[in-house]
Amino acid sequence: MANLYLDDSKHHSFGFSLAAFVMCDADPTEDIGLIFRRSGFDPNTFEFKSSARMKDDINLQKLRSALKTYIGTRCKIAVCVVDGDKRLGPGALKLLNSALAHPYLAGHQHQVFFGEGLFPSTEAAENLVQDTEKFKSCEFHFEQDSRRVLGIQLADIVSVVGFWGQMAA
Repeated sequence: MANLYLDDSKHHSFGFSLAAFVMCDADPTEDIGLIFRRSGFDPNTFEFKSSARMKDDINLQKLRSALKTYIGTRCKIAVCVVDGDKRLGPGALKLLNSALAHPYLAGHQHQVFFGEGLFPSTEAAENLVQDTEKFKSCEFHFEQDSRRVLGIQLADIVSVVGFWGQMAA
């Protein structure tokens, strides 16, 4: 079973948005909490946001680096790009539908967590997944608060355009 976490980043000035799944073999909450504490942050009160200004904050830079290392060594990722930001939820479901055919995910049960604001409502999201055969292997959790579901904070990092160049460095 995999735990999948999705978050997004909107790039209005360029006319597109990114949605990113981070897939973990096990619930990463305990590991992420440890990374937060080692970097000087309380995971119960602090929320990492990739958009936060980090230039003069060594602890925040250290946290970002440690989370990226965790993603690069312990997770798999999938990303989709959509025009604007109105189709992020459905675009993410299309990506998930494709990803579920991959041998890493096929034939297993999964927990799938979506950050807030990707669908007009939880009911709308549930209506989109109910008739798709591949989605029967998933237990969906829509409109999740990333302060409570720490894996979504990993997806936040991946959904930021700058992530890609920084991972190569």
